Amino acid sequence: MPYNCPNCGQAVVAAEINTVTSIATCPGCAQIFSIKSLSPFLAPCDLKPLADKPGRFSVKRECADIVISYRWFSFDLVFLFLFCLAWDGFAGFFCFTMFRGLPSGLWLIKIPPLLFASVGAVTTYYLAAGFVNRTFVRISPGGIVIRSGPLPWPGDRAFLKSDLKQLFCEETRTKKGNRLYHLSAVMSDDSRVKLLSRFRSPDEALFIEQQAESALGIKDQPVAGETKQWYYG
Repeated sequence: MPYNCPNCGQAVVAAEINTVTSIATCPGCAQIFSIKSLSPFLAPCDLKPLADKPGRFSVKRECADIVISYRWFSFDLVFLFLFCLAWDGFAGFFCFTMFRGLPSGLWLIKIPPLLFASVGAVTTYYLAAGFVNRTFVRISPGGIVIRSGPLPWPGDRAFLKSDLKQLFCEETRTKKGNRLYHLSAVMSDDSRVKLLSRFRSPDEALFIEQQAESALGIKDQPVAGETKQWYYG
């Protein structure tokens, strides 16, 4: 079972826990605490404000289900488009020049340009997915199903209601200092799983969290390590 410091919320690794006395020391703030009665949840506090539907979200009701979808597109893809245009153009010219008039027996010489071209192909597929794909989150009384399309992409999965104990939003920082938000879940075995990642706004993760908790009958409860900016007081 994972434990989090009640003072700062940082995860405490097993090496910081005395298994004889059940006393742990937080590696972040040096807080000393007992894990005997510690829960992965924090004490109740004021409720989060209700989130408005984000502008890029589409919400549909299908019988008892709620389907939330959103596009992947961002203006960052414009720069990637220019990169792919230059890379693929050069790769095509490079392969054409290398293969023209090359004896069929010299197949080893073909490997470097093909590897060069494959990088462009993978990046171009990523670019195409960014332009046309959407993520679909189907919330039903029985659980949550997440899929992306129309272009195939890894990450489609489903979660039963009985496996989900609590939903919450986490915040991370990129190497450039930009904030990203992720919708995560505390599972029935107290493990943590990221359901949806890389939201630019916390309101997007909060909207899906609240819609899912309402449909699944999960009472919102603060979780150690989640972003605190929604709470009053």
